[in-house]
Amino acid sequence: MRDLFASLMSKPTRETYLELRRQLIESEHYDPYSNDLQSAEEALGAENLEKAEELLRGGMPNLLLSPTAHLLISFIMHKKGDEQGSEVERYIAMACSEAMTQSGDGTQESPYLVLRTSDEYDLLRYLEKEFAGQGLVEKDGRFYDSMKCTDGEEIWFEITEMYAKLSEKLGFNDEMDDIPPA
Repeated sequence: MRDLFASLMSKPTRETYLELRRQLIESEHYDPYSNDLQSAEEALGAENLEKAEELLRGGMPNLLLSPTAHLLISFIMHKKGDEQGSEVERYIAMACSEAMTQSGDGTQESPYLVLRTSDEYDLLRYLEKEFAGQGLVEKDGRFYDSMKCTDGEEIWFEITEMYAKLSEKLGFNDEMDDIPPA
């Protein structure tokens, strides 16, 4: 996974992103609904940089492709006076966002493939879009978030794997067994 991540950072491509995404989804660490980001933001709000950094780094590899996680680590590094580390993490956040844009075009026919809900909002920011609303859509056994933007554009994200993980957590995994991978 480490070599694949390094490859993605040097050149964000669809193939590399999709393979790394697949490996993360199949790993025991994948939890799209973990509260690592929220807990880290709360620690930052309490000005506890060490705790926030511990939470974020402890959330790896689950947070490996999360732009928010890397931006938060960048902020922490900056606050600690490590400008080089901050810049590296900022670059990683941008590369993760760029890689996500390679996974589709955001249409219903070719939605972006993300790992967690926060990735959807990260991608909206990266695309300089403002969130106006969203809807959950089920079509042919797949699940999507349709995000409406203030400019009228609708951006689609496939969330089937996230939805399956939530169903598994809640004990509803029988109904998700027949869903093919993205």
